[in-house]
Amino acid sequence: MSDTGKRKTAIKAVQDNNYETASDDLYSFHRKVARENGIQLSGWSMLGNYMYKKRIDPLCPHTFYLSKKYFQPVKDLTTITDHFPISALRRDRTVVLTWDIETQSQELGEFAEVLNLKQNVFMICMTLHWKDDSKPLKQICLVDIETEPDPH
Repeated sequence: MSDTGKRKTAIKAVQDNNYETASDDLYSFHRKVARENGIQLSGWSMLGNYMYKKRIDPLCPHTFYLSKKYFQPVKDLTTITDHFPISALRRDRTVVLTWDIETQSQELGEFAEVLNLKQNVFMICMTLHWKDDSKPLKQICLVDIETEPDPH
């Protein structure tokens, strides 16, 4: 069993005994690992001293094995211009859509069900932005109560 599989089994055992942990997310484990190890999930990074294995698994066909000390963010793009054209690195026009849905249900950790009138979705927010720009192109937030418009 993989470490992730062992983690899910352990978290389930903890939850089955009515305990809560500060970090029991079963599905975004990569974000937890990145946060706890100071690894950025966006931006340019260099991998060094790694081992690569091509795999048959369609969900993960390429695997890189390396120590986190060899995963380094690129702070100055001009240091890698001998490998990549700087214009391609600076002008990645990938558009990112993010969203967050806030719900209220009777059970901790359970999603609200549409047919249960005691449960509800009370906020849905989205942003649309260029990958390397923190300023959104558009922000939309839907709430279930009347509010004043955001002047921004």
